[in-house]
Amino acid sequence: MIAIGTEAKMLVQHPRCARCRVNIEPGQALLMRDDGRLEHATCPEVTCPVCTRTILPQTPIRRDGDEMVHANCYSRRLRATHGAP
Repeated sequence: MIAIGTEAKMLVQHPRCARCRVNIEPGQALLMRDDGRLEHATCPEVTCPVCTRTILPQTPIRRDGDEMVHANCYSRRLRATHGAP
């Protein structure tokens, strides 16, 4: 819990979909896999903010805060901001 003023608020971290890796929110249609992990019945389309292409479930990703980025796009953006080694 985090105390803010006189209120205490609980931080809730929702699980991520095993297929698309997007947070699962309450009320979404889900499927339970044989291994016990959850996945969306229909996964939302996720777009890379760097190249604007769709991030497919089997594509390697990196997380920049809460946004998902292709691994290659993350490396390019990191090199552009910090200079190439």
